[in-house]
Amino acid sequence: MTQQKPLLMLAAAGLIVFGSAAQGAIISHRYSFDGNANDSVGNADLTLNGSAAISGSVLDLPGGTTRTNNASATGGSLTELASTINSSSAITIEAWFNQDAQTGWAKIFMAGNSTGEYEYLDITPYRGNTTQLGITINDSSHDEAVLGSQTLGTDTEHYVAAIWDTTTGYMSITVGQVGGTLTTYTATMGGNTLADIPINEFYLGSAVGFGDPDFNGQIDELRIWKGVLTGDEITRNFEAGPNSIVPEPSTVMGMSSLLASMGIGAAWRRIRVARRRHKG
Repeated sequence: MTQQKPLLMLAAAGLIVFGSAAQGAIISHRYSFDGNANDSVGNADLTLNGSAAISGSVLDLPGGTTRTNNASATGGSLTELASTINSSSAITIEAWFNQDAQTGWAKIFMAGNSTGEYEYLDITPYRGNTTQLGITINDSSHDEAVLGSQTLGTDTEHYVAAIWDTTTGYMSITVGQVGGTLTTYTATMGGNTLADIPINEFYLGSAVGFGDPDFNGQIDELRIWKGVLTGDEITRNFEAGPNSIVPEPSTVMGMSSLLASMGIGAAWRRIRVARRRHKG
């Protein structure tokens, strides 16, 4: 990934930079769909199923019957994603997506257990009973959801940041039309925890266990962070758009000062320009 080039140059200068660690949340998995469904941060590459395809650097999902057209994690990828979720006190999932059709209960993302009592996390842009975007957690004891108060339209790119925070016991969704404004909705997790959700299936575009239809639209990028992105970090990522990880401002300023003191400030400025020019 071109994102790694500045980090390699800094490493060559004797520095080690840990991406977004200064933000509190650390990115663990990133799917930019630049010609494939690979994970550019972790080792949890996805498999395309049915008529799902990569087109123009997006994951194109044509809808259809249950678990027909999607991107899924299997084998070691599934194990790694399950570990990320189950070992975290909180996770944040960001996605940029577009609906071609408002399909009731179709999922952008869902992970969980499809046997016995269903246990899962999901992001659903058009819930069949409310027409609202929502996220859910269910550890088999009960289902808890956050619902937005708006119905998302078709043929319009939207951004969502979904947070499940076991430490506080709350979860939230922040959603907005790209180029517009963000709104945040919050609800309790009702005692559900990330550690208590066994995950034997992971999908982008399909449901785990349920007979819900597949998502009809595109996912431009999806990121999974260990930890909670702050409101300011979410706003910066929303404004920057997909294919751009925005450094935390204090980190950039601190690094600039350090490099300047080492006599290589000009090199850092060239790196910043290169990051703006390159995807990632």
